[in-house]
Amino acid sequence: MPKKSTQKTTPQKAQEESLIIENSKVTVTLPWSSVEPAYNKVLNKAAQHVKADGFRKGKVPPAMAEKMISQQALFEETLQQVLPPAYSKVIQDLKKLPITRPEIEPVEMEKGKDWVLNVYFAEQQPVELGKYQAEVKAVLKDAEKEVKELETKLKAEKKEITEHQKEDIQLKHVFQKLIASIKPKVQELLVREEVNRQVQTLVDQLRQLNLKVEDYLKSRQMTGQQLQQEYAASALTSLQLEFILAEIAKDLKLTVVDKEIEETLDKIADGKLPVQQKQNPDYRSYIFSTLLKQKVVKHLLAL
Repeated sequence: MPKKSTQKTTPQKAQEESLIIENSKVTVTLPWSSVEPAYNKVLNKAAQHVKADGFRKGKVPPAMAEKMISQQALFEETLQQVLPPAYSKVIQDLKKLPITRPEIEPVEMEKGKDWVLNVYFAEQQPVELGKYQAEVKAVLKDAEKEVKELETKLKAEKKEITEHQKEDIQLKHVFQKLIASIKPKVQELLVREEVNRQVQTLVDQLRQLNLKVEDYLKSRQMTGQQLQQEYAASALTSLQLEFILAEIAKDLKLTVVDKEIEETLDKIADGKLPVQQKQNPDYRSYIFSTLLKQKVVKHLLAL
């Protein structure tokens, strides 16, 4: 029996857990009649690398080689060939729009029988904006109080507040309000992917500094589980904000045209960005998303 967690559930953690919801799931059935040709092809290819007494390499009969090869390996290789088209068809038939890579859970995989698999993925959940513009107007007034407090403090130090500092304060208030009032839900797989990305970034940074993760955790007086929880909260917040801003862009009918993307690309690296990178669809999509968010932010701060 699994041990019960001894950690207390705080109100904030309980709210985070209620906003991280179960992943979407579809069940894919692969008839053995469609699996068998792919399985035999995988087996024949694998048999060419099997060595057995009395046979030259590559000449071991597939039936004999099959007994000497890991069945799991054969199944996994076969699945890579037969699952993608079947999964795509199910997704299209059900009109699903996955935004993560699928996770596979075999339900039944046996030679000679139909294969049944559960496939999990995340979708963007509906975002109800409500009266967001009125709420942003109200919270900007609260932000102005903090701006004036900082101005007073800096004035005493014979300094002036910068536009960047002012905007940071305004955005902090606006983003916190939008997330707190709209509360968009996010599926677990999406949060987990973002946490894994953050953890990998941390590991890479520590490696460059010649530090171990264990030493980093010790310096922060926290466990690996606590770090995961911290990153999960951060991932949830960033994903919620991303979905909110995207929905506001739709509401305002904002968009980004190719000319704006090209102009931005020309400014990067003093116009010396490699052509291959300029034409990279993923990179162009990133620029599109960044410019669209900038337009949304500009609109919100002008309310």
